[in-house]
Amino acid sequence: MTTCLLDARRNLRGTAPSRPAAELRVDVEVPLFVEQALIGPQHGRRCLTSDLVPTPTLHRLADQALECRERFLQLAAGSVDLEQDDDLTMFRGDDLLILWREILYGQALADAIRQRGWRRVLWQPSADSNGTARAEVLGRSLEAALGDDIHWQPLPGAAAQGATGARHRVGRRIGNLYRKTRNRLERQWRRPPKAGRCLAIFSTSQWQRFLSAFDDLQEGYGSDLCFWYLGRLERSVVEALGRRRIDLSQVPMPPVVEADIEVLFSRRLQHWRDHGRHQLAEEMACPAVASAPLEGLFETYFRFTFPRACQWKRELEANLRRSSVELVVGSAAFTHTSAMPLLAAQRLGIPSLALSHTYISGDHSPVAASYLACRNNFERQGFARAFPKDARIVRCHNASDTLSYAIDDAQPPILPAKGRRIALLTASPQFHLFAMPLHQLGPWNDTLTALCQPPPDLADLEWVLKFHPRFDLTPHLETLTPGSNVTVYPAKASVHELLADCWLAVLVNHYGGVGVDARLLGVPVVFLDSASYYYPHTDPESLGAERLESPEALWQFVRRLVQEPERYDALQQHNKSLVDASLRSAEMSLSQCLEQGLPEVP
Repeated sequence: MTTCLLDARRNLRGTAPSRPAAELRVDVEVPLFVEQALIGPQHGRRCLTSDLVPTPTLHRLADQALECRERFLQLAAGSVDLEQDDDLTMFRGDDLLILWREILYGQALADAIRQRGWRRVLWQPSADSNGTARAEVLGRSLEAALGDDIHWQPLPGAAAQGATGARHRVGRRIGNLYRKTRNRLERQWRRPPKAGRCLAIFSTSQWQRFLSAFDDLQEGYGSDLCFWYLGRLERSVVEALGRRRIDLSQVPMPPVVEADIEVLFSRRLQHWRDHGRHQLAEEMACPAVASAPLEGLFETYFRFTFPRACQWKRELEANLRRSSVELVVGSAAFTHTSAMPLLAAQRLGIPSLALSHTYISGDHSPVAASYLACRNNFERQGFARAFPKDARIVRCHNASDTLSYAIDDAQPPILPAKGRRIALLTASPQFHLFAMPLHQLGPWNDTLTALCQPPPDLADLEWVLKFHPRFDLTPHLETLTPGSNVTVYPAKASVHELLADCWLAVLVNHYGGVGVDARLLGVPVVFLDSASYYYPHTDPESLGAERLESPEALWQFVRRLVQEPERYDALQQHNKSLVDASLRSAEMSLSQCLEQGLPEVP
């Protein structure tokens, strides 16, 4: 019997592989990013799952996951028209997209395992808390397809911790019972959160992106601007709003759910068990949906996730009813905690304004706000399907911050003398936080290795490598020995300072708002797509940049620009035309737009 081991360990940041990085595709002992590694004892070697499931199949499954998410919510609500059940409409975002990608990926991976003759699979879930949930879903999907041929292998030391773990579970249950009782009593005397005429409601969904908008709103509303934070308060938000003297209130997740909501979702769970899961499994040709291994996973949604969110939204509505709010401001991010306040305001007839969280939306889930603020025409086009109402677009230059992260002043960048500088901008290949690879992981690493050693004839150019600050693998670069003309730029340093003096910007197997930032700074942009990068529902070519398919193609492209200055002049002219046509920021600020008055439309 042939055995393979599926290992869902996440990357160990700052830990170098014990083998040369060039061998990453076939033989690596410490994975650098979320991967499922298959070890075949007949070779004693390891390969990546992106080599097992063809890239076109992965892209097709990523699209299919969106269909599964929509159909699942329709079946869960018992209605094809989700707009009539906004309690579940809020979940038309990334929350459920992760679930469906991993279920579909598990089915495809199981097929690949069978085709290669592996009959017994040992599955070891990730020890990293960030990857545990994804590994659980993927493992259950594999179990549904492989049956008794998959064996769950406990993490090292798990057996020794069994008794301790049991005591912890009992302790948690007692603690949860105490908190529920305490919160029932507190709710009777809890003071409602403070609300002024303008109310900003945000959660952990990257509220840092909107600090300039908060500053602007405060100038317009003064003490009539208040901020409600959904969930556990973080020190960073307390300090940031405290410096701005903005009133901050917490709206925590409710510890208990009222009886009518529990009864509603109990009925929906029973309908899902009896009919919904079988119907969806047949429609999507995914038998795992109706299987026993995934039954407990779906039950968690109906017994916990959905009811808690609906109760949270109900309490949010109750707080809004007691206020005299004239405008609710939230985020257009595709998470249920971002959609929740917008839907609550919609139900109460309170106007709401969603701030665009990125130039590149990456999803088409509906934005439930009355109005959407965008910085330029390119950003507005990115939300065309999610928010089709052109008459309700508010164009302002500060709908979102120019940087989506805080600059780390403790890591000042050191750049070489100013010359022809090329920025190589990338991100960890698993920055979507899915186990399903959206790149070919081997070519991704091979490309990074090649970029660290530019050809000798391009030695007079300065190459600067920078990772996205939230998806950073900078420590890995130390193992690749960058050449003397290659600088590693700190991930948390300002990308705008880097781009300000750049000759060319290269987006390496990555696509994001930084391409727009580069164009606005007058820097030509090119895409290096050597790992078949998939970013759902976006077209990188809409940014007007040439797409190259290998490091060799990049070297040749740069050589032509150096040898033929008229080519570079044409690139710059093309860049200027794009900026004038769709990228130039709006002139008015958010507060000026509000002072002028929001469009009155039916």
